[in-house]
Amino acid sequence: MNQLITDNVDLTNEIVFKQWVKDLQNVLNIEQPKQPDLLNSWANDTGRTTKYYKYLGRVYIEGELISGSGVAFTLPSNYAPDEILTFTNVTIDVNGDVTPSVATSLDGISFKV
Repeated sequence: MNQLITDNVDLTNEIVFKQWVKDLQNVLNIEQPKQPDLLNSWANDTGRTTKYYKYLGRVYIEGELISGSGVAFTLPSNYAPDEILTFTNVTIDVNGDVTPSVATSLDGISFKV
């Protein structure tokens, strides 16, 4: 069994902290975020790469999209919702299409699968 040890670990060091987070993800079986292929001229805002991942039966999406129209990306079928979901400025279809209505942050979007 994996163990996460924090005794005598300086988490203020960025490299050490990133490794600690990676170890924590491994212990909790959190999958690594995936980056979708962006479509229809959508782009990531600087430093805000679009990512999605699944954890404990929920899909989480984060990042910030700018300058596009129509479908921004399509989630794989095992990440798609069972019904059309509408969040502030974003709709997610049952086929996995993620469609923002304007440039927007995706942070905080999550749903059960």
